[in-house]
Amino acid sequence: MHPLYPLLSPQIFGVDHVHPLTSSEALLLATMVTIASRYYTGLAPGRASAIHRACARWAREEISFVMDGVRPSLPALKRQLIK
Repeated sequence: MHPLYPLLSPQIFGVDHVHPLTSSEALLLATMVTIASRYYTGLAPGRASAIHRACARWAREEISFVMDGVRPSLPALKRQLIK
C-alpha cells in the first residue's frame, strides 16, 4: 500500500455513510472519485474522463477555497456533473 493511501474503513462506502460523506467530507469524496474515474473503463467512452475532469476542476477550486477559509460545497460539483 502506498504510504499516502487514505486509511478508510471499507464500511465508509456503505449506504449508511453516504449522507455524512457527502455533507461533511465532500472534498475527500471528490478526490476519491477523481482518482477512481481516471482509471475506470466501465463507462461509455469519454464519460469517465469527463467525470475526472469535472471532479478535478472542482477539487482544485475547493482546495483554493479551503486555503482562503471557505467551506467546500458539493452542490457546485453536482451541477458540473449533470451538464
